[in-house]
Amino acid sequence: MSSADASSMIERTSLDEGNLHVWLQGGHNPLVLSPQWIRDHSEDSASFDPFTKQRTVDTFRIRPDLAIDRIDTTGTGLLVSWKTSEPAAEISSELLRSLVSTSAAAPQLWRTPDEIELDLVPFDQLDQDLGMQRWLGSIHRFGFGLVSGAPASEQDAGALANRIGYVRNSVFGGLWTLSSEVVEHNDSAYG
Repeated sequence: MSSADASSMIERTSLDEGNLHVWLQGGHNPLVLSPQWIRDHSEDSASFDPFTKQRTVDTFRIRPDLAIDRIDTTGTGLLVSWKTSEPAAEISSELLRSLVSTSAAAPQLWRTPDEIELDLVPFDQLDQDLGMQRWLGSIHRFGFGLVSGAPASEQDAGALANRIGYVRNSVFGGLWTLSSEVVEHNDSAYG
């Protein structure tokens, strides 16, 4: 993308209640980005590995009082400077564009299954872009998606999760088996 393309894509920016508002060309509503989200998704060399495409920021160490000092539009996106000594955050125009989908249906609030029409996607279609798009569209719109014929293994679940994004480790690891059998668990999450 040329410098002219990136800078012309961003119409304007502003700060409101500490959040960055970004209006993109042709958009009606601004993207609203919190300082913590910006810091977590920064694509500067200290925060993002360009080869693995993985973030290197420890999300849990981002300051809750992080405040934006300055916003500059660059040839490739935005440069956000902080009121603290945190490294300036670089947010590419490609990342901003990915946050806006003109073809996706708006999320739909629902109370009963009768109010929604779900798309049941066969598992063997998830290795094709169209099948994955249908499934992710349901997740976006309703908060979940249905898959038929899926193998019931942790390995297959992990492979599917990695098609969406890499699996982040938690205190339980990357993937784990969840059971409703509370007798086996001495954990407040089950009690």
